[in-house]
Amino acid sequence: MPSVQATNLAEQTRGMFFPLFDLKRQEIALTAFRHAIDLDPDLPGGYAGAAQVLALLAYLSNDSTRASELLAEARSMAKQALERGPTDGWANAAIGWTLAVEGNTHEALRRGRMAVDLSPEDGHVLDLAGITALISNDPTFAVEVTNPERPRFGSGRFGANSIWGASQFMLQNYPACIEAFTTAAERGQPVSAPSLMMLAAAYDANGEYEAARLAIDEMHRTWPGFPANNVASRFFEHAPETRSLVLETLEAYKPNL
Repeated sequence: MPSVQATNLAEQTRGMFFPLFDLKRQEIALTAFRHAIDLDPDLPGGYAGAAQVLALLAYLSNDSTRASELLAEARSMAKQALERGPTDGWANAAIGWTLAVEGNTHEALRRGRMAVDLSPEDGHVLDLAGITALISNDPTFAVEVTNPERPRFGSGRFGANSIWGASQFMLQNYPACIEAFTTAAERGQPVSAPSLMMLAAAYDANGEYEAARLAIDEMHRTWPGFPANNVASRFFEHAPETRSLVLETLEAYKPNL
């Protein structure tokens, strides 16, 4: 029974990973993954889940000491997941994501591709490989794993639409990026401050300046404390052209205070 409970808990909690920037949600998910480990320390799922959340918290932290501590724990959890499931897609995706956060993009992408080969229709593995590709500046791989036509399974919400939209922006396919983010809500996809940030940047790049202004205004109104500049700088650290375009949009349409 503990093994069944641990498996079910880890599987259900995977669907909480998106939206990424809801830190309270991430802390709840981390607690659940730790409980799954307590229920059955021999299963890889709890470790993989804990690793992906810890790496994300490290990635978003402004405290370098705290970020290092979180990343060290993420690395340990990912290693334990892989030891228990060397051919488990989620375990490989989790260590790929952790490596990407560390800045080891080449190895991160190798692990991400391995994870997709092992679990080609697992929506959560595809999402994790997708954000690994995104921050590693491989939008082509991100497009491959988040293609709307690609079959995917799993419980909870997926981040594929947002990853797809961001990767289309990186490939300068601005109409596709706009379509992805403007239709997200009606498709039941997560909508967040970064979605509006990317939508505004795509509108601006596409010459739709009033639409860009409205998207930025909505972002500030709905998520007034969202650190847009920091997020853009961090997520597109390895994609300087994309980073510059997004930051220029944020500056051009920033509200008058």
